Amino acid sequence: MKKIVMASVVSVLSLVLAAPLLADEPATQTNSFGMKFVRVPPGTFTMGSEEPKCPDDDPKTPVNERDDCRSKTLRANETPAHRVVISKGFWIGQFEVTQAQWEAVMSTNPSRFKSDKQEEREKLPVENVLWDDVQEFIRQLNEKEGKQYRLPTEAEWEYVCRGGKNETFCGGNDPKPLAWFVDNSGMRPQYIGTKQANGFKVHDMSGNVWEWVNDWYGRDYYLQSSEADPQGPAEGEQHTIRGGSWGYDMIFARAANRGGNIAVRRCGCVGFRLVDPE
Repeated sequence: MKKIVMASVVSVLSLVLAAPLLADEPATQTNSFGMKFVRVPPGTFTMGSEEPKCPDDDPKTPVNERDDCRSKTLRANETPAHRVVISKGFWIGQFEVTQAQWEAVMSTNPSRFKSDKQEEREKLPVENVLWDDVQEFIRQLNEKEGKQYRLPTEAEWEYVCRGGKNETFCGGNDPKPLAWFVDNSGMRPQYIGTKQANGFKVHDMSGNVWEWVNDWYGRDYYLQSSEADPQGPAEGEQHTIRGGSWGYDMIFARAANRGGNIAVRRCGCVGFRLVDPE
């Protein structure tokens, strides 16, 4: 009996130690441009999606039942589900970078949905930016702040999105209280932080605008991804975007969804948030 109890205790402890420790109110910090960051502890999570249980194809029907099932449940680039270790804590933007914050650093506003009102620019996410534009923004911001801000890796992004849980969207299984997507957005970006936060108290990781991450996009990268702190492919043709947006169906706002094919052109549906590494 003692051996059984001890084994159970060890098993529970291993699960607790592997999962991120979530505080009711995480530590926060705000820079001189008003960008608020929350601290994310190190931890382990399952990245990607499991293969769905789909029926075999019936050759007697005109529809391929297996392919039809898979197309409605996930995209091939989300598999296989795999264990990822985030070995170091970091700080991530609680909100997407706003038009006003971009203007304060760059003295321009590239957004397609820009506002003439300062109070609105302080609430609307900057969008219509390419990955290279964001790198120049980061370079100038780091010079002004004396920091080493960067985009999150794809693994860091999904780790934060999931918030210590295995849910469909970033903060739950129902997208309506969490995300701005095609059915509720009015076909434009909405004010940051007006939807419910996730487990790490981060807003808008599902929906509103797609978010750039640091990694090159690799459709089959999960087949060779390292377990500890994956950085993405060594090279590629385009970088990865995550989270879905105001102009897309809610299926694109899922935690596991990966994007890359629209990332080579400007779009009023693509923005970003930053990471401040420890």
